[in-house]
Amino acid sequence: MKECYVFRDEENEKAPIVMHFPPINRSFQHFSAPGVPRSPDDEGGKFKIYDDPDAPFSTYNFQYSNESFDKLHNLTEFNTLNNIEKIKAEIRHCIERLRKTNDNL
Repeated sequence: MKECYVFRDEENEKAPIVMHFPPINRSFQHFSAPGVPRSPDDEGGKFKIYDDPDAPFSTYNFQYSNESFDKLHNLTEFNTLNNIEKIKAEIRHCIERLRKTNDNL
């Protein structure tokens, strides 16, 4: 699994572009911020997300402890920052697409 997926319909310029950030902590386990390795005693990125349906991060769980919420928040922030160039590229793509569409009017 990747930490960011981009779904785009190249044939339909009016279709929205969807960016999906699944809660994957593959890189987060080893880095506290993009490009910043975790210290050996930093266990903040080591938690299981998908292994147990009764786990705190199950999609069937609608209430999180403060600790679980903080873990998910930190993971989401990390994955967003880790994919910032991809996000910017998609924004540039949208701007170019809008310019192209407006030039054809």
